[in-house]
Amino acid sequence: MPGINGGEAGSLLLEVTVHDKPGFERKGMDLYTTVEIPFETAALGGEAIVPTLTGKVSCKIKEGTQSGTKIRLKGKGIVSMKNPSQKGDEYAVIQIRVPKHLSPDAKQKLSEYAKAAS
Repeated sequence: MPGINGGEAGSLLLEVTVHDKPGFERKGMDLYTTVEIPFETAALGGEAIVPTLTGKVSCKIKEGTQSGTKIRLKGKGIVSMKNPSQKGDEYAVIQIRVPKHLSPDAKQKLSEYAKAAS
């Protein structure tokens, strides 16, 4: 296709800047996010809500989950620009939230647990 006023066709160059999304770290097509869970969920198991680029999803937490555990959410990462059918994964990195203040009853029960566990 000729250029303006019959000139030569040229090239169009675009520069794309990808901004960081708060709460997410990108590594290639994969995303990493930290998810805080209460210590009782880590010990007993349960569910956690994990933010993704397309909304929130519920994720199963296994009994005995440790801080630093990575839970893979398949296909919840970045979509490939070369092949839109390819998607990276998202990894929820678990961080256990320990309460700063315990009621006297909670302290007693936790002490009883500590004695029974040792």
